[in-house]
Amino acid sequence: MNHPSGIAISKCIYQIDQVLTAPRITEQETIEGCQTAVQSQVSTVWVKPCYVRQTINVFHNTSLNIGTFIGYPYGINTTYVKLAETKRALSEGAIMAGLSLNVGDIVGENYTAIIEEIKCISGLARMNGAGCLVLIDLSLLDVPQVLHIAEAAVKGGADGAILRVENEIDPKTEQFTELVDNLRGNNLSTTLHIAGQMSIEKLEVVLEAGFGRIGMPISQKL
Repeated sequence: MNHPSGIAISKCIYQIDQVLTAPRITEQETIEGCQTAVQSQVSTVWVKPCYVRQTINVFHNTSLNIGTFIGYPYGINTTYVKLAETKRALSEGAIMAGLSLNVGDIVGENYTAIIEEIKCISGLARMNGAGCLVLIDLSLLDVPQVLHIAEAAVKGGADGAILRVENEIDPKTEQFTELVDNLRGNNLSTTLHIAGQMSIEKLEVVLEAGFGRIGMPISQKL
């Protein structure tokens, strides 16, 4: 296989988000990561909630968009706490909220509560001119659960779903292809995003699979 040219990478760059949410990432590393994103023409960076204000203060005169995660990583906070998190993040300048759902509610099939929570967070985001994506962690859920949450995201009015992959993404595996086909085949009109480690060679393959955006960790060099 030929290595992708600079032209191939530049074609994908506007669909790549930088993800700066690893536990050990510091405030200074977050600022430096955002600066790298600006230089690379990456349009959106996802940062920890505690660093939203700091990044907005530094980059408010640039075209960089800042997103953050709500209830991350396991969604164990109450909806009231998540609403407060979302309100603060939006007031500080975030334009996208990635909502982590209560994994216990997913396993317990409490989809009424899940849909209501999505409605609350996505409604608040929309009122403030921002977006809301539901985070689906593939390392914690099986395929039927993923399909149920994708459907809940649609019913709750979210702008889409982020599939979080713990290990390196291989879009050519049968399991990955089956999951994507199921999501599309069940008329789940949610906009699919994906976040995880992958080689540059696989970027275009993943985008061709139907994902609107790709979130890549700070360790990935573009």
